[in-house]
Amino acid sequence: MLRPSDRPVVMPYPREMTCTPQAAPGDGSVNFSSVAVRADDAIARSVVPILERELQAVGLTVGESGYPIALGPLEGAGDEEYRLEVTEEGARIEAATYAGLYYGVQTLAQLLAGGRTSPAECSLPLCSIHDWPLKPIRGIHTYLPARTNLPFFRRFVEWLGRHRINTIFLEVGGGMQYRRHPEVSRAWEAFCAEALACPGGPDALQDSQWFFKNSTHTELAGGSYLSQDECRQIVQWCRENAIAVMPEVQSLSHSYYVCMAHPEIAEVAEDPWPDNYCPSNPRSYELYFELLEEIIEVFDPKLIHIGHDEAYIFGFCPRCRERDAAEIYATDITTIHDWLAERGIRTAIWGDKLLEIHHANGTTYGGVERRVTRYGREFYLPATNRCKELIPRDVLIFDWYWSLSYDSARMLADLGYQTIYGNFHAPRFEDWKTHRENPALLGGETSLWCAVDDYSIGRNGSFHNILWAANDLWSDVDPDAEREQVVSDVAAVMRHDRLRLSDLESVLQAPVELRFRPIDMTRAAARGMYPGDSPSTDMRCLPRGAQSLGGVEFVIPEGDAATVPTVDWHIRSTPPVPIGGRADALAFVHTTTIPAMHAPTYYSLDLGPNIIGAYVVTYEDGETLEVPLEYAMKIDSFNSGYMIGKSGDMAATIGAYDYLADPVLSGTTEDGMYTLFMYEWVNPRPDEPIANVRLRWRAGYARGVIALIAVTAVQKT
Repeated sequence: MLRPSDRPVVMPYPREMTCTPQAAPGDGSVNFSSVAVRADDAIARSVVPILERELQAVGLTVGESGYPIALGPLEGAGDEEYRLEVTEEGARIEAATYAGLYYGVQTLAQLLAGGRTSPAECSLPLCSIHDWPLKPIRGIHTYLPARTNLPFFRRFVEWLGRHRINTIFLEVGGGMQYRRHPEVSRAWEAFCAEALACPGGPDALQDSQWFFKNSTHTELAGGSYLSQDECRQIVQWCRENAIAVMPEVQSLSHSYYVCMAHPEIAEVAEDPWPDNYCPSNPRSYELYFELLEEIIEVFDPKLIHIGHDEAYIFGFCPRCRERDAAEIYATDITTIHDWLAERGIRTAIWGDKLLEIHHANGTTYGGVERRVTRYGREFYLPATNRCKELIPRDVLIFDWYWSLSYDSARMLADLGYQTIYGNFHAPRFEDWKTHRENPALLGGETSLWCAVDDYSIGRNGSFHNILWAANDLWSDVDPDAEREQVVSDVAAVMRHDRLRLSDLESVLQAPVELRFRPIDMTRAAARGMYPGDSPSTDMRCLPRGAQSLGGVEFVIPEGDAATVPTVDWHIRSTPPVPIGGRADALAFVHTTTIPAMHAPTYYSLDLGPNIIGAYVVTYEDGETLEVPLEYAMKIDSFNSGYMIGKSGDMAATIGAYDYLADPVLSGTTEDGMYTLFMYEWVNPRPDEPIANVRLRWRAGYARGVIALIAVTAVQKT
C-alpha cells in the first residue's frame, strides 16, 4: 500500500546506499533552486543534455552558478556501474561509460523528484551510492507504436531508462515500410483492417480454420506501418536513454506480414490468411533476408529475435510432407542464424518448441505431438522438441514456459543455452532469490502484447510489472522477503511517474502547501455499509474517524449507525454530498462490490472502458460536470489485492493495479483481503465554488454496490 517512507525511494533499489542521519527536520539534506553542471570528459559531456532535462523537469534553473553537480570518470568500473556522492558542497556522479553516468543521473533525478519543496526548489538528501546491475539484460517486449502514439513512446522510453531497462525487444514484422518490398507493409495494413473487421475480431479470424493459427498482433504499428526515418528516430531516443533496440522479425510462424504479401510462399495453400511460410521453398528465405537487410540498416542491432513460438504448421505442402518436423524447425533456425552470424548479429528465439513440460494439471506442454479434432477434421501437430539437440547453442532462448514450470530454465541451461525469462511477470514469480542464481540466465523481459499507449499499458498493469521486474533484475533484494516494502515503493513511484507518462496534472503532488477539508457525508448516506445491511461485503473491518490515507486527511464515518453513500442498480443516485466551497481537487476513497472483471486489452480484445459509475459535480453557478468511474483504472473491488495475480487477470478479486488511482488502505476480513483506492480529481474550475457532488450508477450489472467511503476537498495555500 501507499505508505510514508523513512528513506528516499529509488527504484531499482541501489546496491549500496548510505544517507546522513537526520537529527532534526532539515538535517541530512541540502536545498537549492539553481544548478551549475560540470563535465570532466567527453563521455560526461554527452550525458549533460540528459542531466539538464531532468533538472529542468523538477523546476531547477541550470546556469553558470548554483549547486555544483559534476560528471566524471570512474576507473575500473563495470559497463553500467556508477557512484553518486551528495554533500553540502555539491554532487558528483562517476562512471566509466555513458550508461553508467546515465543511471547515476537518473538516480539523482529520482532523489530530486522526491524532494521538491516548492515549484523552483528541491531538497536533496546527503548520501553516498554505489550501484551496479544483477543481470545484463533488463528488457521489455513491445510492438512498434502507432504513428499517433510516437510522442507517448518517447516519454515511455525515457521512463524505461530511468528505471534501468536497457533493452527493448521491438516487434517490427510488417510495421516498417520496406523500400525493396513496399508490398509487405501494404499487405500488413490491409490484413489488419480485414482482421479487425472480421465478425468476432482478430481472435475469431485466428480460430477460423480447422488447423491451428497464430495470433494476429494487429496492434503492431497501430495496424499500419511507420517510415524508416520514424524507426530511426525510435532508435535514437533509445540510444539517448541507454537502451538497445533488438528487433523481432518473425520467421516460420507468425509470418502473416510476408505470407499475405506473397501467398506463393505460404505453407498452407488453402489458408485465406496464411501465417507460416514454406521452409522448403528457397523464395521464403530470399524474401526474408531481403527484409532483414533493411532491418539491419535501420536498427543496427547486435541481436535479432526471429520468433518461432507457437509453430503449429508442418508437413502441409508436398515438399515439407517428406521432412521431419524437428528437422524442419531446426534447419529453419540454423539457416537464419548462420546468415545473421556472418553479419556479427546474434539470434534469439522463443523457447516453447524446445521443451516438454509435464504440468501438474495432467497436460503436457511444449514441442510435443498432438492430435485434435477441429471443425470435423483431425489436425495433427508433430513433435518438434528434438530440435533442442540440433540448433546452435549460441541462440539466445526466451523462456516463457517458466509460468508452467520453473524447471524450464534448468532444462535449457543443461543443454548449453543461455536464456532470459520471456513474458517475465515479476510480481507473481516465486523464489526469485534462488532462480536468479542460474548462471545461464542473462535477465528477463516484460511483454506488453497490447497497443503501445499509456491507457492500454496502464490498464493491463504493465507499468507496475515493468517497474517490479526492473528492480528484480537490477538489485539484490529478495522480493519475497521484502514484498510489503516493494509493493509500497512501486505504488509510490507509479503515483509520481504516471504524471509524466500520461501528461497528467496533480494537486496532491504539487510542491506547495495544501489544505485538506474532509467532507461530512451524513446527509447523503441513507444506507449502512458497515453493519452489512446492504447487499454487499461487510465493511466493519475499516478504520473509522480521522484517517491519513495516501498523505490526505479523511474522515470515515464512525459509530454503530454510521453510513456511507452507496448506489446500486435500483437506487441509482445518492443525495447531494455538500462541498460548499472552492477546491483545487477532490480526493475520493471509494470501492465497489459489482461482479466486474479485470479485462485486459491484449490481442485486440479491448472491450472498451468499463464505466460503472460517475461523480456529478455541481458548481454554485449551476454548471455540472460528470467524472466517470472506470473499473480497474479509478475504482476497484473491495475484495481485491493490489498487484496480486497475473497482469490483466480476468478475475474480479485479484490483480488490481488501477493506474489512475492509489492503493491507500488494505487489510484482511473473514472473506480474505481488501483494498481501498483513492482517486484524485483535479478541478478544471478551481475558482468557482462547488455546491455538491452526487455518486451515480452507470453499470450494466444487477448485483453489487458502489460506495463512497470518504471525500476531501483539497486547496493550495
